[in-house]
Amino acid sequence: MPRSFKRSFILFSSLIAIAMVIFLYISYLQLWQYSFFKKKSIINCTRYQSVEGLRGIITDCAGRVIAMTQPVFQFFWKKHPKKCSPEDLELISFLEELRNKPLYIEELYKKNQDSEFLLLNNLSFQELSLFVEKFPYQQRIKIHQILERYYPQKNLFAHLIGYLGQDQQEGMFGLEKIYNEKLIGKKGLSENTVNAKGAVLQKEILVSPESGKKIETTLNLDIQKMLFDIFPKEESGCGIVIDAEDGALKALCSFPTFDPHIFLHQLSKEEWDKVTTNNALLNRAFQAQYPPGSLYKLIIALLLLEEKIITPHTKWFCNGHIRFKERDYHCNKKYGHGIVAIEESLAESCNIPFYTAAIEGLSIDLIHKHASGFFGLGKKTGLFFSESKGTIPNKQWKKKKYGLPWFQGETLSVCIGQGATTTTPIQLAQIIMGIMKGYIIPPYIIKEEKKEKIILPYKKENLLVIQNSMRLGALKGSSKVLRKLKNWTIHAKTGTAQVIALKNGKQEETEKKKQHHGLFACLAQYKNQKPFILVLVIEHNSSSRFTAQTALKFFQELEKWYNLNSFF
Repeated sequence: MPRSFKRSFILFSSLIAIAMVIFLYISYLQLWQYSFFKKKSIINCTRYQSVEGLRGIITDCAGRVIAMTQPVFQFFWKKHPKKCSPEDLELISFLEELRNKPLYIEELYKKNQDSEFLLLNNLSFQELSLFVEKFPYQQRIKIHQILERYYPQKNLFAHLIGYLGQDQQEGMFGLEKIYNEKLIGKKGLSENTVNAKGAVLQKEILVSPESGKKIETTLNLDIQKMLFDIFPKEESGCGIVIDAEDGALKALCSFPTFDPHIFLHQLSKEEWDKVTTNNALLNRAFQAQYPPGSLYKLIIALLLLEEKIITPHTKWFCNGHIRFKERDYHCNKKYGHGIVAIEESLAESCNIPFYTAAIEGLSIDLIHKHASGFFGLGKKTGLFFSESKGTIPNKQWKKKKYGLPWFQGETLSVCIGQGATTTTPIQLAQIIMGIMKGYIIPPYIIKEEKKEKIILPYKKENLLVIQNSMRLGALKGSSKVLRKLKNWTIHAKTGTAQVIALKNGKQEETEKKKQHHGLFACLAQYKNQKPFILVLVIEHNSSSRFTAQTALKFFQELEKWYNLNSFF
């Protein structure tokens, strides 16, 4: 056999062998390893992603949304090319005008090393539409959609609804925190097919996400707006409206307030300084503690009647002050009220009957029994919000706190709602309900959580005396500014919460932060509408007259609303 033929045969045989090996290996891969490589290819082009369930909405009593989750848009700026074209500058100018703030694009270039950076956050669909209409073919900005918590009324319900943390998954304050578990939606799962660059080509929902539960409150958006609008914006304080028949909270405002949207992103120093000024995050209706002032006299007077220490016809002479242990205790009227019975003394806010009761030996422990044991003061009302208890002093309290005995002179201050006594505004509403209805229903804000009545152990005739005094106060007493109203039945009581001790029975001209707080509380009814309780506290305004005038504005606005609507 020629050598050339032999070499050719070997070469051909080698090629055949190599081809057979390749064929067998390919067959092995295709037939025996098919499932393995198919799985690998699917893994390479498939991404699984969790899909957030929408957070539940929060509504008022009429189903109007006061907290929801909605889509918003982010604009990312692509850094290349680095030099901005005239079209880019026009685009930037448009966005600055749209958001009413400078963008400082050059500084953002220096701060961010990535190929793109966040230029604008939290744009609405309307703003996106305006941008796309103006620049339909721009290539500089990448648009990204996210879900974000939205409060349509902004700061109107801030102290009740609260806010979320920056991750927008956990409530940090208010109803968002209290009902976080109910509001959180259940996550779903999507399967995304991507290309080599990671761009999504196809998306399939494997497990559908579920929205969180809807929270229906007892709040009334219209009443809330009225209360918010009539409150003097330069002042601090709070306002509360409660259904007098079942304890449902209809409106609550605390001032100063804040916009809950600012907590969804990192706060600037200016934003933080703004919300911390004057304790804007403090819900004054539940957490602030004030001396109840003359509102406390309602309980003291009822106690005196119930314990038969006085009768409705007992008389006192008020000449403007009374002396005890070489000290003059003053009335609010310099030259006195003359001869008064218990009804007139409450209506005119005369101090003398209450000083007299303390001088004659009224026990501080008996006061504690009625105020704390029956009216529930010095205790939380049962709301799920962060709430202060207030202080209702007695002998044991002082001994425990200061290691000292109780002195009779301290009872004189307690009897007019001053001294160590403090209450929260929501507790003042309970006092009014207890006096006017003979029972207390702890306040509630969620429709399904209505509370049971707590019947108070007072005689109807004694309650009627206190009720008559409050009616008299609204007609010609300390709340007489309300007599301008027609078709209203109002039982009211004002009070002054002292911040500093009085000199010579009056507050001298001093800086605003040392001026007294004005209190107002009442049960009111317009024609045949449902009765409600209104509590107003305006801090550092010297007296309660201004607070009563603010209440008048609320009643006038509410009357207009009643004439257009048939529900409370």
